[in-house]
Amino acid sequence: MNKFDKIILYHICDFLYDEFKFALTSISKSTRALGYQTFRNMCKSLSDKIIFSLPFSKTDNLILNKVLSRLSIFFGLTNEESANYMYDFLNDKVWEKSYESISLVNTVFSASKNI
Repeated sequence: MNKFDKIILYHICDFLYDEFKFALTSISKSTRALGYQTFRNMCKSLSDKIIFSLPFSKTDNLILNKVLSRLSIFFGLTNEESANYMYDFLNDKVWEKSYESISLVNTVFSASKNI
């Protein structure tokens, strides 16, 4: 895996984290509507659905489509390339390695807004 691949996988984690946080803070949605209590739980569920060929919920599809769209826009990837990266991210459980970094960066960024 080259540096470009690692950067894309990192950004998938970041984009998924953004979607999770947005769903939690959105007035129209709650953790019950989202169906996930934690970010890791969401990623594990998406991973299990990919690995075991289980159907995605409407919310899952919405989240995945937003992330795939952002990958295409940010990196100029085709839909197939974006889907392959998403598959690798979920299948290889990359979020387990990337989550701490994403969480730290978002915490520092949020704290810097309050200065």
